[in-house]
Amino acid sequence: MASMTEVGRERSQPVSRQAFGAHSFGISITDRLDAVIENEVIPRLLVAHCDPLLPARTAPLVIDASEVLRFTNLVLKARAHEVLDAVENWLERGVPLETVFVELLAPAARRMGEGWEDDTLDFIEVTMGLWRLQEVLREVAAASPNPHLPARTARCALCTPMPGDQHSFGSAMLEECFARAGWDTLLLIDASRRELLAQVSDRRFELVALTVSLGSHIERLPSMVSALRSVSSNPEVKIMIGGCVPLAHPGLAASVGADGTARTAIEAVATAEMLVNFAACNAAA
Repeated sequence: MASMTEVGRERSQPVSRQAFGAHSFGISITDRLDAVIENEVIPRLLVAHCDPLLPARTAPLVIDASEVLRFTNLVLKARAHEVLDAVENWLERGVPLETVFVELLAPAARRMGEGWEDDTLDFIEVTMGLWRLQEVLREVAAASPNPHLPARTARCALCTPMPGDQHSFGSAMLEECFARAGWDTLLLIDASRRELLAQVSDRRFELVALTVSLGSHIERLPSMVSALRSVSSNPEVKIMIGGCVPLAHPGLAASVGADGTARTAIEAVATAEMLVNFAACNAAA
């Protein structure tokens, strides 16, 4: 598929997806996050992938580290259609779509990033591997049936790598998860700082989600977060950061002025919904 600098989704009916986590914003997130994931996010993800023709689940819900390693090696060496066949095999065995996202695709991407950092993989290997993963993500998402959930006003989320980051798979998977959770989403790829700020200024977003894969961007994060807030057409905009850099630096989100971060896609959607709900309650008070 051709790569695009900007991909927008217009949704007349909400759909279901996943994403990040958060630091405290006046209430205890840890007290509510598990309940939100269990009662709101996972049920919508399951509805999004329900198919009465699928056999009963016989596979474990957890994909272990050895399986992730084998899959990562396949992604690095095989063709995109072979990687897609492997993912479809997981789904045919009854493994839920959200489990494939969180426990197979995302860890494979992280492993490739680690290989790049420790020089066991070169730039071309990682780039081609992430391209194959992104193609698989698009194919699997396109083949998943859309649920007919109760209509509501869709919240808007912008998902993008930090300007200057060279890989976009994390943002693409994040956008896919948010869209499947009923958000109206916009994915920016290879956007400059100016282009990103122009989008946030021109359109009202409830959430901006930045993925950060390079440690060299840590110093630029505070000014990036501050600039996003200052130009946003939504004074209550929430900003989350995710990716391998926040995972490796606990507390980074708070220190750079972001509203949250998260370990997995499911936590990201749940956290984002709590952040936005909390802001709406404050505005109405």
